[in-house]
Amino acid sequence: MNFQEKKYSSNIIELFNKKITKLILKSQNFKNFLKFDYCNKEYFILLEKIKKIFTNDEIILFSQTISNNKEISPKNIAKYYIKLTHLFSTIFNITSKYNLKITNNKLNIDFNNFLIPEINYIYESEYDFNLNEYILNNDDLSIYNKILNDFSLIFCDGKERYTTFSNININNITKKKLNSNKMLFSSYFNNYTFHITLLIQELKNINIKLIEILNSIFNFDDELYIKNIISMKDLDIIIDSIRDILINYFNDIQKIYNKTVEYFRLFVLNTFSKTIKKRIDYLY
Repeated sequence: MNFQEKKYSSNIIELFNKKITKLILKSQNFKNFLKFDYCNKEYFILLEKIKKIFTNDEIILFSQTISNNKEISPKNIAKYYIKLTHLFSTIFNITSKYNLKITNNKLNIDFNNFLIPEINYIYESEYDFNLNEYILNNDDLSIYNKILNDFSLIFCDGKERYTTFSNININNITKKKLNSNKMLFSSYFNNYTFHITLLIQELKNINIKLIEILNSIFNFDDELYIKNIISMKDLDIIIDSIRDILINYFNDIQKIYNKTVEYFRLFVLNTFSKTIKKRIDYLY
């Protein structure tokens, strides 16, 4: 292959990489790529495309680009892009919601898909016969607002005033490092507040960490594709590294999540039982 042919083939490879990575970054089927059968199906579809698009010389050049000539075949190229897709699919599924942006050649995944559970219903003790439902009377609202304020002081340092739990912006979560081995608080609510703060801090931190890794390895284009082609060896190293990060992450996060759920349930049951008593008292 002469210089002109090699340059032409390189352009073909770059164009192919652009098209495939655009599909990867725009994919709405990320959850499907966590399924073995789906990955296999996509692998064979991609393999057939590669066989049709590239000449033998281009397959050799492409294989040399990603594998240092160790394995020259369309299968290796298809395997490379399936691995790449699976890598991004795994990371995007950590956020639970597809919301990807590339600005100034940097990837960003907005951290805005987690909601604080609303708890106003557990304080509603007065029945409104016009609305045909229970509502917060003045006393209920006073207690609710105090709880909301206490939560805000721990969760986001009291920087903003919120009228409901559902309106709390989790991006304003405190940056203070919480001690996960801290002694238990005296109330179920404070224990719940502490653990959900710790939980969302961990979720946000892993989100940031994974994005930083991707931005350190890949060159993204604002048109939503990956400009550079890393080697298969480097891709495998990244996959192994992120796998180790996620194994440790899920192991730690599960413990915090279990505690959060436990204290939330105890808090709700304890508080709602008192509200039920108030509702009964209002009837007599």
